[in-house]
Amino acid sequence: MLRFCKIFPVLYLFLSSVLCFAQNDEKPFVQNFSLEESYTKNNEWYWKKSKPFADYWQQDVHYNIQATLNDSTQIISGKEWLVYVNNSPDTLKEVFFHLYQNAFQPGSYHDDLYKNNKTKAIYGKYEKLGLNTFVKDVYVEESSRRILLRTNMNNTILQVKLNKPLAPNAQVKFYLEFDTYFDNGGNVRRRMKTFTHNNYKHFDGVHWYPRIAVYDAKRRWDTDQHLNKELYGDFGSFHVELTLPNHYIAEATGTLVNENEVLPTDLKQKLDVKNFASKKIGDTPSVIILPNGTSKKWIYEAINVHDFAWTADPTYRISEAKTKKGVRCIAICQEESAGGWQTAAQLTAKIIETYSADFGEYTWPKIVVADARDGMEYNMLTLCGGTSPSYTSLFAHEVGHMWFYGILGSNETYRAMMDEGFTQFLNIWFLEKNRKNVKSDLTIVSPKDANLYYPYLRSAVDASQLPLNTHSDQFYSQIGHGGGYGTVYYKTGTMLYNLQYVLGDSLFQAAMKNYYYQWMFKHPYPEDFRNSITAFVKTDLSWFFDQWIETNKTIDYAVKKVKRSDSGFYNITFSRTGRMQMPLDFTVELKSGKKISYHIPNNYFVKKTEAQVLDPWIGWDKVRQNYTAHIKTDEKIVNVLIDTTYRLADINQLDNSLKPYNKLKFDNLKYQPVNNRYYQEYWRPDVWYNAVDGIKAGLHYEGYYFKRDHFISTTIWYNSAIGETDNQPRKEIFMDYVSFMFKYSNPLRKIDDNLSWYYDTRVLDGLGLIETGLIKNLKNNHSLNLNYKHFVRYRERDMTYLLYPELWNVNKRNETINLDWTKKYNRLKSSGQFNFGLRTSGPFSDYNYATLKPELLHNINLGKLQFKNRLVGYYISGTNVAPESQLYMAQANPEEMMDSKFTRSRGFVPEEWLGFGESLNHFHHGGGLNLRGFSGYLVPAASNDTVEISYRGFSGAAYNVEMDFSKLVNFKPKKLARYFFLATYLFFDAGTIST
Repeated sequence: MLRFCKIFPVLYLFLSSVLCFAQNDEKPFVQNFSLEESYTKNNEWYWKKSKPFADYWQQDVHYNIQATLNDSTQIISGKEWLVYVNNSPDTLKEVFFHLYQNAFQPGSYHDDLYKNNKTKAIYGKYEKLGLNTFVKDVYVEESSRRILLRTNMNNTILQVKLNKPLAPNAQVKFYLEFDTYFDNGGNVRRRMKTFTHNNYKHFDGVHWYPRIAVYDAKRRWDTDQHLNKELYGDFGSFHVELTLPNHYIAEATGTLVNENEVLPTDLKQKLDVKNFASKKIGDTPSVIILPNGTSKKWIYEAINVHDFAWTADPTYRISEAKTKKGVRCIAICQEESAGGWQTAAQLTAKIIETYSADFGEYTWPKIVVADARDGMEYNMLTLCGGTSPSYTSLFAHEVGHMWFYGILGSNETYRAMMDEGFTQFLNIWFLEKNRKNVKSDLTIVSPKDANLYYPYLRSAVDASQLPLNTHSDQFYSQIGHGGGYGTVYYKTGTMLYNLQYVLGDSLFQAAMKNYYYQWMFKHPYPEDFRNSITAFVKTDLSWFFDQWIETNKTIDYAVKKVKRSDSGFYNITFSRTGRMQMPLDFTVELKSGKKISYHIPNNYFVKKTEAQVLDPWIGWDKVRQNYTAHIKTDEKIVNVLIDTTYRLADINQLDNSLKPYNKLKFDNLKYQPVNNRYYQEYWRPDVWYNAVDGIKAGLHYEGYYFKRDHFISTTIWYNSAIGETDNQPRKEIFMDYVSFMFKYSNPLRKIDDNLSWYYDTRVLDGLGLIETGLIKNLKNNHSLNLNYKHFVRYRERDMTYLLYPELWNVNKRNETINLDWTKKYNRLKSSGQFNFGLRTSGPFSDYNYATLKPELLHNINLGKLQFKNRLVGYYISGTNVAPESQLYMAQANPEEMMDSKFTRSRGFVPEEWLGFGESLNHFHHGGGLNLRGFSGYLVPAASNDTVEISYRGFSGAAYNVEMDFSKLVNFKPKKLARYFFLATYLFFDAGTIST
């Protein structure tokens, strides 16, 4: 095991010098010179043969690993020989290894991250004991000696002190033994995983061996602790001998050297996925190889790789296709999925050919896509899932990683945009090129919109978003993709499409190819990408990259006005309200239908374009925020549109044309995809009923931009009196004949990016209401709502709508000012929110009272059981408290009932269910203290020889809990599941009230 050496240095060196192979039966490492030479001498892509600049360097690594999997204990044991070549100008006195799996154990840095995010990490049997990757002693081999080295373990980083300095251009040979433990009992997602399906075990061997850290020119040693995010490794060669139980089928990084031995032709024919084409998804797999207690050794070799991963499963079935240039595209799937993997290899070949043609050749000999319940990339191997055609996007993404993770080995831990962002761009590129039935209709949402632009544009308006140039672990130290980590995918991909917009299509692709070939099998950083593109296009692009990578600035241009001058020119004025500057493409539409394209550069670079080029618009931020284009035409201009290719990532496209485009559609109550190119509007008929107005025949309208701006929801009804039961005389048009409700909300970004305003007014079911307020979204799911609310029932007739007319006063203004603070949280098996409300009467109110209300809602999910907890308190004080706003023991107060169309007026709740008396009744509306066992009960209570009625009061507290087992019963009629289901639960309520 690893030991901390506390011996004096002189003594340590003496002992080290006499330690030799006589103390160990292990044979000395036989260096694989042929594989190393294949990498350094016979390799056209070796980095020394094509340095990106004169003084560039990187280290070389040559791994030889012999490992055996025990599928019963779920432990893989290995011996690792590593030749490490120091190509740096520095003399090294120590090296570091990554032991990634050690992140998943109590007390780790990753465990601390979970705790500080208030998320409970549950560990499996090995993880609980800290058994992840266990390294025995680390040695250096010199001639015929094996020298023990001093080590220091710090969770996922193993520090190794060299026995003597490693000079530039020298190499050292390490030897070590290790055990890595698979575990599947925890809730922390590990990429190195095992799972059981149909009584078969599946293993994914990833990040499974001690991997030497990268030493590069920018950061020197990469010693970042692994927090389950990204990775980084040196290029070199791997020779791996993987011993598995005889019935497993494996695939891995590299060429399978003994393929004829472990996968002879007759076996491959039996494993051919075509044999299982008719098999239904999930069917029990057949037995092709019987386990007999023996093992098979799978031998893989690879060069120009920086990692080695493998996957194994007894039920893997195989298909293969080749690209036009001979790359083997291998698809392996569990037999249960074989019916949905018939074209997986062919799809993979198509993806490889697309990216190779457009961005640079795939130079590895093979690619594997594996059915492994995952979505992760490794050199030459992707672990995927799903079935055709839904797996297309997943394949396009994971295979795309072979370019901008695999072949370009960037430090994705340091800057994840270099990996995930570039790959997301490739993913969308493939989907866009293979779209079917592409239409020019603006209502069609493309893959680029749905999976790239829209996620970016939704997040771009959030001022708390961090720049792309942020360490992958430092997005507010959140778990997974929290804290805005998704921007590395979506903003980077959007940036690259905007770079295409700036440079023009052909120059962009040529520059991207140049970058790819310049940095193949090397380690580029963001500045290397910037420099490569800039040098190739031979123009200054610092303005572009600075804005996109270093800041959270956004694009927002507008067509301000179009005016015809006396000289026959049209003056078209554009404004820039966003802080990011870009060149501008726009199209002028003439009355005849003719369209003319124009290009406004933002500096002296002009892309290749067929558009008419105008004078440059040089300006930024508050410098030259407006620009006027002078267009000569004899025809009338009917419209001006900015960027008809929709690549310019403008956060508000409503003002990107002279005539804003809107689309009014019938609302069929189905999901409507969001669209940022126009204002979305929907209408539908709305019919309702109450006992006073009878049938209410109305029209509902709602509209919004990008489900983010200018939300409008309004309904107007004609009160027909058909079916009314009260025979009340009708006099007022906007009370008796017509009802309406109108709501509007919109962000106030010019004041604060996270501030919004809303307005709600209604004359409905006898209630006149006005409410307006401000909502401020704070960090960490906090929000504040400050609002003014005014409501009143003016006439005796208005009281007849109510379920409880005696609990409301006629023509009394209830005016309040309210402040509500909310904190939401999500944990692994629980979620909830804490609310704290303050209310006071307004200056023109007929009442005088104040309310304080703290409330905690906490939901716990335990499989098919859900526990819903509520802890609430009320305190109301004042000389004149509105009866409709008091605290009610069993249910919501009358004010709260106005928010439900079923309880805001009579007509749906049977009259005999209403009222408060000596016994319970059947009606209950959630709210108040929610003591459901007292619904409809007056709750008499003795006090000083008097009886007080306690069903409502001024202060109190309650605890409510429900055990919901609807998922156990799960009664949902197939055709009516959307509208009808059976909710089953047990509840317990306890509380106290003061009158």
